Amino acid sequence: MQTKFSFNLIKGRLAETVIKELFLLNDYNVFNYGMEQSLPGITMQLRNNKSEFAKKIRFMPDYVVQDRANGDLNYVEVKFRANGWFGIDDLDKAYPYTNAWFIVVSPGKIQVIHYNMLKKGKALSPTTNYSLKKVKAFRLEHRLVDEFEKYTEQLFKGF
Repeated sequence: MQTKFSFNLIKGRLAETVIKELFLLNDYNVFNYGMEQSLPGITMQLRNNKSEFAKKIRFMPDYVVQDRANGDLNYVEVKFRANGWFGIDDLDKAYPYTNAWFIVVSPGKIQVIHYNMLKKGKALSPTTNYSLKKVKAFRLEHRLVDEFEKYTEQLFKGF
């Protein structure tokens, strides 16, 4: 159904915006990288295309974030999950960005997991606590992470 697909896109974009703003407030450069930003208008055309080329475009992480203090770069893929669950089975077996971080936004919670952890069988759930505050790769103010988790409660509580 087209309407459900559009609604899911809206939820995903809202989650992406929340994370983008969080990184910007923590003195990061945030570069749009995903297909929705780099190749606008192609999303619907590639949705059911199974070619290798189409897959590589669809798998592009949403952002490249750069810590302005030290220049470190990271791929960031943002996912919205109302139930908080995210694991390796949510990715295609051929997912090419093996150095990507997955930030999962759910009502009242923002969690993060690296691709390597997913490959080892780790997953996110409502009871895990893979907080952005604990990740050494990101230098984020704890109070801002807490504040943005409160925003996600308000923004996504109906989902």
